[in-house]
Amino acid sequence: MNNNDEYAVLSKDQQSLLNQRKVDMRLENEKYLRNHSELKLMVSVFMRRLLEEKPENPVLFASQFFTRPGLKKDVLSSITRVD
Repeated sequence: MNNNDEYAVLSKDQQSLLNQRKVDMRLENEKYLRNHSELKLMVSVFMRRLLEEKPENPVLFASQFFTRPGLKKDVLSSITRVD
């Protein structure tokens, strides 16, 4: 018996099923992100602003950044700067 076996909570079949579910979820997430490329751009704009401004409270900064009315305009304008 392997030392790890005595602490195993899942059976081998359960672990195998869990591992397959993780793979499936990663594939679904990758597909979603590929279909919504604006998300990568939005996060990129956020990270750039965060690192430029280095706010004292990054959580507050994030909540304000993602809920402000001008977000779409800023993200779209960053596309034209990249092109």
